[in-house]
Amino acid sequence: MIFDFLINIIDYKNKLKILNILKNKFNQNLINVIDIGGHKGETINFFLKNFNINKIYVFEPNQQLYETLIKKFTNQNSFIFNYGVGFQNEKKNFWHLGKKSLTL
Repeated sequence: MIFDFLINIIDYKNKLKILNILKNKFNQNLINVIDIGGHKGETINFFLKNFNINKIYVFEPNQQLYETLIKKFTNQNSFIFNYGVGFQNEKKNFWHLGKKSLTL
């Protein structure tokens, strides 16, 4: 619990830095955003809250997290894919909580 709290503080400070850089560079308008590893939608929320977004492309290989993202963001210019992203077109084992859950 303390670890999560500390990570959130660090993450918040990093997000503020990123936000300032992006706002200085692009004002409030970003045409397209690609989120690789959508997790629970933290990055999607960040961009939707702070910018005018045309489209967000989200890649999330974990089936459960993918389904959560679909429920939360389907109507918000988001295109969500249940795939991992890498340098090669290949199948990989996906491990979740120490267990092999699927092959991508």
